[in-house]
Amino acid sequence: MSELGLELLAPAGDLDTLKAVIDAGADAVYFGGEMFGARAYAKNFSFEDAKEGIKYAKLHNRKAYLTVNTLVKNKEFDYDLYAYLKYYYEAGIDAFLVQDFGLFKFIKEHFPQVEVHASTQVSTSSSYGANFLKEMGADRVVLSRETSLKEIKEIYDKTKMDIEVFVHGAICVCYSGNCLMSSVLGGRSGNRGRCAQPCRLPYQTTVNGKNSKEIGDYLLSPSDMCLLEHLPELSEAGAFSLKIEGRMKNPTYAAGVTSIYRKYIDLYLSGKEYKVSKKDIEFLKALGQRGGFTDLYLKEQNGRKLMSFMDSSLHLDKDVLYTPPSKKIPLSFEVTLKKGKEAILKLTSDKHSITVLGDIVSEANNRPLSEEDVIKQMKKTGDSAFFLKDISVNMDDGIFMPVSKLNALRRDGFSFLEDKMMGEDYRYSIDFSYKSSPSVKNETVDKAGFSIFVKNTNQLNVALSYVDESDKLILDHTFLEMDIDDLKDRCKAKIILSMPAVFRLKAERFFERNNFKNRIDSFDGFLAASYDSLGYLKENKIPNSKIIIDHRLYTFNNEAVASFLEEGYMEVTSPYELNRKELKHRDNSRSSVITYGRIPLMISANCTRKNVSGCDKTPSVLYLKDRKNVSFPVRNDCSICMNTIYNSLPLDLYKEISYFMEIGFSDFRIDFSTENEKECKAVLEQYYNNIPLNVEATKGHFNRGVE
Repeated sequence: MSELGLELLAPAGDLDTLKAVIDAGADAVYFGGEMFGARAYAKNFSFEDAKEGIKYAKLHNRKAYLTVNTLVKNKEFDYDLYAYLKYYYEAGIDAFLVQDFGLFKFIKEHFPQVEVHASTQVSTSSSYGANFLKEMGADRVVLSRETSLKEIKEIYDKTKMDIEVFVHGAICVCYSGNCLMSSVLGGRSGNRGRCAQPCRLPYQTTVNGKNSKEIGDYLLSPSDMCLLEHLPELSEAGAFSLKIEGRMKNPTYAAGVTSIYRKYIDLYLSGKEYKVSKKDIEFLKALGQRGGFTDLYLKEQNGRKLMSFMDSSLHLDKDVLYTPPSKKIPLSFEVTLKKGKEAILKLTSDKHSITVLGDIVSEANNRPLSEEDVIKQMKKTGDSAFFLKDISVNMDDGIFMPVSKLNALRRDGFSFLEDKMMGEDYRYSIDFSYKSSPSVKNETVDKAGFSIFVKNTNQLNVALSYVDESDKLILDHTFLEMDIDDLKDRCKAKIILSMPAVFRLKAERFFERNNFKNRIDSFDGFLAASYDSLGYLKENKIPNSKIIIDHRLYTFNNEAVASFLEEGYMEVTSPYELNRKELKHRDNSRSSVITYGRIPLMISANCTRKNVSGCDKTPSVLYLKDRKNVSFPVRNDCSICMNTIYNSLPLDLYKEISYFMEIGFSDFRIDFSTENEKECKAVLEQYYNNIPLNVEATKGHFNRGVE
């Protein structure tokens, strides 16, 4: 069990929901503001509501976390961002949830008093990633939903990290932070909080003669997660914060789910027999679910049990209502009214006590003030956080005090008590001190090289006919299964080993089986796509100067670029989602740009091949057809049990190379995925010999970008 104990973390889409989940038993609440949150289409909080919500949480001895978990553009690293974070800092926010590496560093520098939690969009899945983030200064890591009990335990045992895990709600079929499907297909970026959920639409495929219609039309639509029966196991594995998904859900859903999880956390902590009733499961289903509930990820990598294969609508019983009991704070009142002296009010809660002074009590000219009059005014707690538990009144006879003065005395008492209850969490205003960094002026590049990424030996053999000393040859991690000792003699280019897009326990075992530690010197460098990979490479004492940062470790802004380069990494790779203008204002001096390749729309633990025809441990490419009859290649990598869905058309920016050189890029990457030898040769003929590539292609986000 985590040394920290257990925390129940609930979502809030508005102020009413925030109060409801706290009243329902949440230990902490997370919500999004008007900017930089991964749910741009949620109602979200105004500044005023957020301030009131944070105060409500703190008065009830609860915590409040703000989601700032989108990728941030250069133009946003200016007054808007600093002022935005400054407001929440001064309001007393307990933590920022962050994905962007530049934003992470920015917060650590400017708001060091606030915790930073590495969001689930970081896709942390191993102790290597958790430890890497911990050393960077992360106070908590939110693990990917795909992480198993075994992996959670290993992460905690090796890092003693504050670990947050999802226990209930909707599941993305893609590893969070690795999805570009909505972005590429419709221009609505999940990384910017605007996901259109194209995964929830119908798709078809055929595998080994079996048509997917036999299992359902919605091949990429998971069931909702429900881990209520596994809370003891999660706690014993080392999870601290148990998170409920649902910032876009209504108060009934959020508070109702919170109340059930509160009930069973308390049952577990009591030491009594832990048994979940069917009635409570049915109540959770009535509140809302997609295709029933699943707990598959805790024990298995993938399987049909994960998926609903149904439409994505939330199935709920509209007649189910849940309103949590009010959690107003009980107070004892002591009122002292003595003629010619200041009125005195003493307020006492279970932990705090304050005394305030009011106006001078006068002698009554007409009707004197009665004890009932005093009690009546003190009872008027309204929409405050308090209620009158008991009251004692010590007063002279024949005195008078206006009702307005009694009300002011009560209000002052509440205000001073609130300040005291906020205690050390109260933060004074800070001066505006951030100055935006100077704009980058990229210098034109005269000479550039190519980096060619290959998935198999057929692609490798074609690439070897083209690469020279100025180039890089990037090998998929599966080349570790092959003998490549003679490759250096055959290859003029630098040889780079690509780490898997997601580095989990199965990937670590794959690297162990293939004697990675004794083969490190076979490679001139390594391409890292995750913090897990960076942590693993660091553990193996590989210097940063031999590591290239892949596009999945997003460098949307110059803060992120600088943060990586200051750590001494060889170079970074620009993300797919930046457009022409945004790339121009990005620091590209030590950057690679992908100019050809099928954009990976999703990296998933889900295996469509296995779901349709069963697992035969055969790596292959199948094709998903959408409702418009467009086909998307899907590659299943059995070496580490990972699946990649690619765009239907390849990206080709060959005609933009002169522009890229003008804005400072000196390395152009060609990513092969499903291409055969003939297709690879045609692509390389274009890039090396200027022979046009006569295939339908896309420019991706180069012209349009994302909001």
